[in-house]
Amino acid sequence: EVQTKSVEHSSGFTQKLEKLVEYNIEKIEETGTLTIGGDKVPTDKNFAAHFSAPIGTVIMVTNPENKQTVFVKVVSNFAISDDSSVIIKLSQFSADEISVEENGNIVLSYAR
Repeated sequence: EVQTKSVEHSSGFTQKLEKLVEYNIEKIEETGTLTIGGDKVPTDKNFAAHFSAPIGTVIMVTNPENKQTVFVKVVSNFAISDDSSVIIKLSQFSADEISVEENGNIVLSYAR
């Protein structure tokens, strides 16, 4: 059994949750924008800061324009503002891997 819930936030990003009841796990898919770099994001590896995913979570990041994908590890969190659709801060290394630019659209997928 799968329970699905979609939420569109006022800041401009969307979140889709699929709960796999039998396994007690949630698959989260988010769409929004990204920034590159940040205070606590190392630039030379596949790391990122996310607004809500627990530190240590591995997130699949997809550039919807070219379908390139990279897996990043969450190393810090940040507060999301009401007027921003930024949902992740990628390292420069990760952004280069999927050919995405500052404030580009992004699709994230992870489990919790």
